[in-house]
Amino acid sequence: MAMAEDHASFRIPSMDTLFLQREFGGLHLLATRMRARVDRRGIVSPHL
Repeated sequence: MAMAEDHASFRIPSMDTLFLQREFGGLHLLATRMRARVDRRGIVSPHL
């Protein structure tokens, strides 16, 4: 609760960030349901 009351350090993420998080969550759920095996590290590491 203290973090929510401290408006100087806490900001609501932008809508783009929230939608991206939602997309990744949906993709994860879909891949899990399909029992897909994905090399996430291989996909993400070139971009980091």
